Amino acid sequence: MLHPSCFEDLIAMLALYRPGPLGSGMVDEFIKRKHGEVPVVYPHPSLESCLKDTYGVIVYQEQVMQIAQIIANYTLGGADLLRRAMGKKKAEAMAKQRSIFVKGAAGNNISEEKANEIFDLMEKFAAYGFNKSHSAAYAQISYYTAWLKVHHTCAFMAALLTSEMGNQEKLLKYISCCKDRGVDVLPPSVNYSQRSFSAKDGKIVFGLGGIKNVGDEAIQEIEDGCRQHHAESDIGTAVESEHHPQDPADEVQGGDGIGYSLAQTHYLMPSLALMAAGTASLWTTRSMLLPATNASEAYQMPL
Repeated sequence: MLHPSCFEDLIAMLALYRPGPLGSGMVDEFIKRKHGEVPVVYPHPSLESCLKDTYGVIVYQEQVMQIAQIIANYTLGGADLLRRAMGKKKAEAMAKQRSIFVKGAAGNNISEEKANEIFDLMEKFAAYGFNKSHSAAYAQISYYTAWLKVHHTCAFMAALLTSEMGNQEKLLKYISCCKDRGVDVLPPSVNYSQRSFSAKDGKIVFGLGGIKNVGDEAIQEIEDGCRQHHAESDIGTAVESEHHPQDPADEVQGGDGIGYSLAQTHYLMPSLALMAAGTASLWTTRSMLLPATNASEAYQMPL
């Protein structure tokens, strides 16, 4: 285990946690060097400044460019061309760059043998090198989210659940995660559930948007009813009142002779979905959620 102890470790961890570096042994070497299990060595003493943060391991593309500048006096533009050549592994371009590198190293009193050794090392790690600027941005986001998860668990998990409301599989996964962390996820309630998941008194309230077959229109009507009527017994009445037949001609006949309006028919499916999810359990009677007729009997759903 890496056990990062500073922000630089987070940056390196995100750059290394990829199939290439994991399969190359770079990650194991990095961890061993960090924990002092093997000594930290540098390809050349002059490279300590650019490789110190990664314990002598070449992790980033920027380090490849820095090494070329320090060892062989490359310009930034020339170092970028070297990085590209190593990434694409074109034999002709690599041979040309090796010649330039060895010649430049000689100008710094570095032997041809040592220059080729460093070039081989760069070539090996450049194939897996990651852009440090990208990794730093990812590390910052990871640090923020980890801090929020630890210190504001309910709010963080509520936001995470909201981001996956359309994915039932992930919802179940994250709800299970909440339970593992000792955070209760309350069932949906028309009295205080919002469209999104929300944090309330150290618990998470299930968002109405996470219930199948409940559309935004039905949710909006429930939220409007909650704002209009604060008493529990009034909420159902407020929602129900919007779905009484306005015109006898609008009524349709059910197969068992029960009549209900087209508006009520439109509202029936989300109503049943809300009932099935348990949102009506805190109401005075569940029948408030259905249209004025006893249409639920046609669906053989006891209240």
